Amino acid sequence: MMSEWISRFWGSYGSIIISAGFALLIGIVLFIVAAVIRHKIGPWLQKKIDKKKHPVLSTILHGFGVPVSFFVKVCGVGFGLLFFVNALPAGLPNSLVWLTTRLPGIIFSALRIFSIIAVAWGLVRSSSTHTFFLQNNKHNLHIGKSFTRFLTAIFNGVVVAFAAVMVITELGYDVSALITGLGLGGLTIALAAKDSAANFFGGLVLVTERPFEIGDWVSCDGIEGTVLDINLRSTKIRTGPGSLTVVPNANLSNSAITNWWSGGTEKRHTKFKISLVVSTPEANLQAYLSAIRTMLQNDPEVQTDSVQVRFTDLAESSLDVSISYYTTLPGYADFLRIKERVNFALMSLAEETGVEFAYPTRTLYVNEK
Repeated sequence: MMSEWISRFWGSYGSIIISAGFALLIGIVLFIVAAVIRHKIGPWLQKKIDKKKHPVLSTILHGFGVPVSFFVKVCGVGFGLLFFVNALPAGLPNSLVWLTTRLPGIIFSALRIFSIIAVAWGLVRSSSTHTFFLQNNKHNLHIGKSFTRFLTAIFNGVVVAFAAVMVITELGYDVSALITGLGLGGLTIALAAKDSAANFFGGLVLVTERPFEIGDWVSCDGIEGTVLDINLRSTKIRTGPGSLTVVPNANLSNSAITNWWSGGTEKRHTKFKISLVVSTPEANLQAYLSAIRTMLQNDPEVQTDSVQVRFTDLAESSLDVSISYYTTLPGYADFLRIKERVNFALMSLAEETGVEFAYPTRTLYVNEK
């Protein structure tokens, strides 16, 4: 009884079970191949290329390693399903006919879509390759990090846009009709994207005119800190207290920017006045000026040739001394520390040379009759 049931069952479903087994085997084999590519062949090729010092090939191999492994796994699932569907016996119920008529087309379309995604994914992961050509050009043009990062963002955006159009086309939609439909609401989209366009062109101005580079210490509109990144929409700045500030590119491109550390010039300027009482003797004033010059010129954190100390103004209620110098460290915290130390030294020198700081005074004469 049992043997007859098994015979009938195997006669009805044996071929399907065998097909399913082979389909599963195909999937398992391709999953193993993907793992070997990802963890064995990829690292082996990476070492070979690194030894021969081909940075472009190394970057491309690193970029496409994960997408290729992913696509092989997708092929394992797709080819397994195709084998299973093609091995199905004839005479299926009407509810399952679509398995042999429509499913193969769906699987092939899905494989094409995933191939587009894999290629786009690999190109995005390898997007630093073109920056290598820019930084190693024959004309020895100096191209900074900000320009290469901005160009990388544009390249990635173009790749994603083309991939999206190809996927939409593969899904059966008419891209031209879709673009025409978008054109009907072009005014609304243009108004909504006005700020984004302004930020994009603002970023383009920043990376072409290059008022600063990534890593420079800048100040603009009350924001001061180290430039971390410049992307299509905004610039990231790490401020002195350690907070992260994101500034729209349009704001930066239309504002006055002070770069305290440009091209590796490690200095920061400070200039201020000291007011002394009007009754200060000339000898004491000269001694004070000489002591300030000596103190600043001997300071290891002050640029010696930048020191300027001059008696500049005879004001109504004070004798004004102008002091100007550059610190050797551009960082905001270092700048404040050096300036504080210099200010304390100025107070000590004033006491040593016998001069006093002035404050606004007014003398009132009363005529008593």
